[in-house]
Amino acid sequence: MKPEEKKLKELEKIVRPHQQLLGQASDSVLHQEISKYPIFVASKKGVQIGISLLNPEAMAGKLFFYISTLEEFATKNLISNDRVDNFRSIYKSPSDFFCIFLIEDIGATFVFLPRV
Repeated sequence: MKPEEKKLKELEKIVRPHQQLLGQASDSVLHQEISKYPIFVASKKGVQIGISLLNPEAMAGKLFFYISTLEEFATKNLISNDRVDNFRSIYKSPSDFFCIFLIEDIGATFVFLPRV
């Protein structure tokens, strides 16, 4: 198994017990018309992005989880303004997928996990 696949499986395993809470958070962002692009932030350390949802004790001792939006990412220059349209084009339906910005020691990446 490739390291990326292993990382994805590990993330799925951590997220699975919290799917309902994450789904509710994502749906709230959509239904309250805060954004059409909810983004979860997952990090081993606390970050100043979004609203805290879960701490490492709840996430198998592994991750902090936050809910944010594309707009916040653009405002904080995590996604440059000239890349926003590109991001929208690759963004998967939030009713079918969780968009997770996974921050690791060696960098960060976007991951789309299916909602179950």
